[in-house]
Amino acid sequence: MPLRGARSTSRAVCRVGQQIPRCRYAATVRSRPAVLREAVWLDLGVEEYASAYDVQLRLHARRLAGEICDTIVIVEHAPCITMGRASRPEHVLAGPDELTALGIALHHTDRGGGVTYHGPGQLVLYPIVDLRGYDQDVHAHARRLEQVLIETSAAFGVAAGRNPEHPGVWTTAGKIGAVGLRVKRWVTLHGVSLNVSPDMSHFSCIVPCGIADQGVASLAQILGREVDGREVKSAMREAVARVFGIRLIEAGSDGRP
Repeated sequence: MPLRGARSTSRAVCRVGQQIPRCRYAATVRSRPAVLREAVWLDLGVEEYASAYDVQLRLHARRLAGEICDTIVIVEHAPCITMGRASRPEHVLAGPDELTALGIALHHTDRGGGVTYHGPGQLVLYPIVDLRGYDQDVHAHARRLEQVLIETSAAFGVAAGRNPEHPGVWTTAGKIGAVGLRVKRWVTLHGVSLNVSPDMSHFSCIVPCGIADQGVASLAQILGREVDGREVKSAMREAVARVFGIRLIEAGSDGRP
């Protein structure tokens, strides 16, 4: 089930590429500004993977052109499996008929990393960020995104951290957050996901990120109770602002802050 308070915004998705406005430091930034920069927080609600990816591409093109500022997209996807550039076909354990019966779509994507699952109850962040404002450091960008998930989990009393052998965010119960990125001309695409309360049985359809000997976990599973998705989203927004050092401007359903 989608997190409480989530909504479908297909109509907004179609328009957002033309309606995200300029913000402070919308043009290319080559060093950190002395004042807090602004970025847009765009909540797509529940959205099909392909539609959300189209939003990313539109925002990416406009960010490259200096027409908009950095934009942080947050979304829940309809059930799907995505295969990154490092994926192996054998890491998808379910056949086409089984996936269809479960209502799980399969997408090949241009992000880094292996096979992963997205679905309702999992929050996904897609920052469209110009790394020329962050020392042109892709690895540091990945660490910032992991830190956002670590701090969000901590807000609910869940201790999470990094695994020196594997990317992502981990708990003693298993992997709770995945990361997969692409950077084109220093502007980022794709991002991270946090398991809040997804259908964990769907992970049995894959070898998550190609790691066969490690399990996956969710906030709800670890805490042994329901978790209010709106509270998690709010904590994640606060963590993004803190870790990236930005002031987030709320975007409305039409894509306007």
